[in-house]
Amino acid sequence: MIVLFFLFALLASPLAFKGVRSILGTWVASAEGLPTFAGVFLHALVFVLTLRFLKYRPGMRANYEEMTIYDPSVTRATDYGMHLASKGPDDLIKF
Repeated sequence: MIVLFFLFALLASPLAFKGVRSILGTWVASAEGLPTFAGVFLHALVFVLTLRFLKYRPGMRANYEEMTIYDPSVTRATDYGMHLASKGPDDLIKF
């Protein structure tokens, strides 16, 4: 989450708009670093593409093929790795 904050702060800063203006021209921002609509669109596109790269970079992608939501062969909570605190029906809380 903090990475997203810093990425947005970097891309939305007037210094970033000035730097891109010096490379791509005046259609991105004014000399003071105030963005044009096209400049905001360009930086939003860069932000989205960077997020996509961060999400799908090697080693960070979830293996969805191995994940199961429901397995009908599992019938007890202990099969999921959960252990009950009570040792018998007398240990259960009665209302």
